[in-house]
Amino acid sequence: MKTCEICQGIEKALVYESTGQVYYMKCAASTAHPIGRRIFEACAKESHVNRDRLERLYRTYYKIEYAEYSEKNNASKHRSPYEKVPSGNLDESENLLPVLEHACSAGLETASLYKGLSEGVTDKTLKRFFIGLADDKTKNVQIMRTQYEYIKGTGCYTEYK
Repeated sequence: MKTCEICQGIEKALVYESTGQVYYMKCAASTAHPIGRRIFEACAKESHVNRDRLERLYRTYYKIEYAEYSEKNNASKHRSPYEKVPSGNLDESENLLPVLEHACSAGLETASLYKGLSEGVTDKTLKRFFIGLADDKTKNVQIMRTQYEYIKGTGCYTEYK
């Protein structure tokens, strides 16, 4: 994979993580349930950390700040799976289930992006970096999928570790 392709992938990932953070923060603000809030806040925090790590990586390749680049080049051209904004009170399962389902789908799409980036690089450190991001997203999807199935069957959250 050429450096320009890696940078395009990182740009897309930055959009995903930025919109994902906002998405999860809105989800956390829409529920009073402590388990739901904790899950969504953890996902928002992870998106923030991932975005910071990706911005540092971006500087390594392009030698400029991502914010500077995005202002000049309309980096928002990348569509994000997190653009669908959650609505309603997420303490009600009829509102929560579609949000969890969408979050799982968006997480899998993001993990797939990272997996593709890992397969396209030869540098072992960079490969491990992208594999780690993909694994983290996949774990979050598993947590949300478990919650989805439990809520669908019982109408309430289950504790997770």
